[in-house]
Amino acid sequence: GIKTGFNDAFIINTEKRDEILANCQTEEERIRTAELIRPILRGRDIKRYEYEWANLWIIATFPSRHYDIESYPAVKNYLLSIGIERLEQTGETHIVNGKKIKARKKTCNEWFETQDSISYWEDFSKPKIVWKIIGNQMAFAYDTNNYVMNNACYIMTGNHL
Repeated sequence: GIKTGFNDAFIINTEKRDEILANCQTEEERIRTAELIRPILRGRDIKRYEYEWANLWIIATFPSRHYDIESYPAVKNYLLSIGIERLEQTGETHIVNGKKIKARKKTCNEWFETQDSISYWEDFSKPKIVWKIIGNQMAFAYDTNNYVMNNACYIMTGNHL
């Protein structure tokens, strides 16, 4: 699954998703932005033989996709409202309004991108078996709804699921 490095910024509820989409200036931007914000399942959402979607979304700015954040001004403005000091991937500590703010771990990725490259991003759009990796019982489900998984889950795709 996906490791964002700061879930509080990248995983949003439906209300925040709708707000970001409402802040798009054109229909073209809205469509582009809606494609970027994908539904996500977390480990706790996966039950035995099924899942319960918690109405959460991920801003799927995967580094391997090489997004230009300027093409997504509503997303850029939302992320900047979180604070670039918190989102940058430098591992540095900043003082903001008298508080210590720790940036995400040092990577070569841009401030608006998820922490890991996610070069397998296309697999999330395929039918897949998903399972959580933490818990006292194994829980598997079959997904055909193109959910993205967080890093508390594994996925398996293939021709004979």
